[in-house]
Amino acid sequence: MKKLIKLAFVFFAAFLTLIAQINAVSACSFLWYQPELPNSLKK
Repeated sequence: MKKLIKLAFVFFAAFLTLIAQINAVSACSFLWYQPELPNSLKK
């Protein structure tokens, strides 16, 4: 039972890491293709 919980925890951590990487890449590409957006948000 403990092994199952550990496996689920590792899978969950890997899943969160994958989501974080995808979000970072999409955010970087979004800011790269729209560089005027941060300037408009600052005003």
